[in-house]
Amino acid sequence: MKFVLFHGAFGSPEGNWFPQLKEKLEALGQEVIAPQFPVDSWDEVTKVGEKAPLKNQSLQNWLTTFESMVLPKFKQREREREAMFHRSFAWASFYPSHSRTI
Repeated sequence: MKFVLFHGAFGSPEGNWFPQLKEKLEALGQEVIAPQFPVDSWDEVTKVGEKAPLKNQSLQNWLTTFESMVLPKFKQREREREAMFHRSFAWASFYPSHSRTI
């Protein structure tokens, strides 16, 4: 199974309990994707004020990151599965009376 960990606003995949969760899931043989999504500096935001628009932390920026860092890993897995099922099998090696290849 594949897990994607999403950190919150002003966070990172190295913060809170994400490293421990990632480690435990991987120890169970799971694949874990924990990308760093674009965030703004909390210090800068508090200096400017909470009403100031965020520069990095937008839905569009997060979707762009998701599309570039997460989706390719799912598509890679799909390509691997397709390749596995679309291989040409020499059935004659399993059934000598059959000579066709699928």
